[in-house]
Amino acid sequence: ALKSTSGWKGYGYAGENGTNDYGWNGLPGGNRTSSGGFYYVGYKGYWWSSSQYDAGNAWNRVFSFGVDNVLSYDSNKENGFYVRCIRD
Repeated sequence: ALKSTSGWKGYGYAGENGTNDYGWNGLPGGNRTSSGGFYYVGYKGYWWSSSQYDAGNAWNRVFSFGVDNVLSYDSNKENGFYVRCIRD
């Protein structure tokens, strides 16, 4: 419902795009690891949450190809994920 309707590569078969029901347009830009590598471009989109998990980790949300649910994980703060800015 939050994933974009384009940009998804899939895993060896035709891409399953999102529906973007709410106009959020979450893109599958992958992530950047703390070592500087980029992964999952076209397959997953990672966004930071504003919630800290512990001193070195924070919560993030993940949109994945072929998965309808938004997944939640804790990740090292040195990773590079998207942020979404909102205005009051």
